[in-house]
Amino acid sequence: MFERLSAEPIYNTRAVVRRTGVPADTFRAWERRYGVPSPLRTNGNQRLYSERDIRVITWLREQTSLGLTISQAILLMRTARAPSPAARAVQTHPVDRAVADVLSGTRGALADPLASARHRLVDAFTNLDCQAAERVLDETYAWVDLEVVCVELLYSAVIEIDSRSDLNSRLAPALQFSYAFAQRKFAALFNLANPNDGRGPVLSTAVAGETRDLTLLLSAVFLSRADYRVVFLGGDLPYEGLVSAMRIVRPAVVSLAATREESADTLQEWTERLQHARDEFGASLGRIPVCYSGRIFLTQPERRERIHNGHFLGRAALDSVSIVTGMLAQAAPAE
Repeated sequence: MFERLSAEPIYNTRAVVRRTGVPADTFRAWERRYGVPSPLRTNGNQRLYSERDIRVITWLREQTSLGLTISQAILLMRTARAPSPAARAVQTHPVDRAVADVLSGTRGALADPLASARHRLVDAFTNLDCQAAERVLDETYAWVDLEVVCVELLYSAVIEIDSRSDLNSRLAPALQFSYAFAQRKFAALFNLANPNDGRGPVLSTAVAGETRDLTLLLSAVFLSRADYRVVFLGGDLPYEGLVSAMRIVRPAVVSLAATREESADTLQEWTERLQHARDEFGASLGRIPVCYSGRIFLTQPERRERIHNGHFLGRAALDSVSIVTGMLAQAAPAE
């Protein structure tokens, strides 16, 4: 299929990312799982890619954007031809038919693959099936960025369960199961992102009475991956504990979280109290920028108007990096 293209290994990873628009983590995952692409390894263990590899990666990106899974796209690439009309007529599996239609050009796109993956993940959570949930994540990691998996798949699946009355009651354990599953995943990513080094630090905690810290943890993942040092304290911290932590850590930014009406009221109170708090040397803690997050500020946006001394972290955890960076840039002249 790509035999006419040069197989000479001359491009490093950065060049491949620039030419294909596919993140390095993505095509390295394809390489591990499927042996595609197949770069040369130098004596220093550096990957070098050919023009053929670049075209393969670009083609796979195009097919997954049409709705194919990466495994389906690689199968199509290896067969390199569309099935005949007679063969398509006897196919019975809908996925097989869809693959054949895309390859032959008779169908331009499939249903949103992320929506399909999210539906399967919700089903896995509803059935308390950890293995099925892991399979959905593994398949999706192969063709989208980690950030998209975290936000659009895993976090969104938890939110969907939380919004459904048939799944979020005390008698239905799906919400607890999905929350615990997502929390484990985000915590593992947070640890891998080396949160102990970098700019900042950012002090992250959920306010007193708030036990759910999923949004806060996801923001911490993205901040640490963006080279911020994050001191994560989790949920249900009393105000006195926050002040003590600020005196010890001396953060560049404080990140607070609340998801319920009661805890949102607490967060508003805290931002007001911090304006008058001081450290052990008498310096004002109110000069430290405060940002906040939580679903309650999306479902009730009017609450954001009541918090005059804090910066909302945006509609998605991915926004936290740019917002915190902007906050630090504004605070720098005053230091």
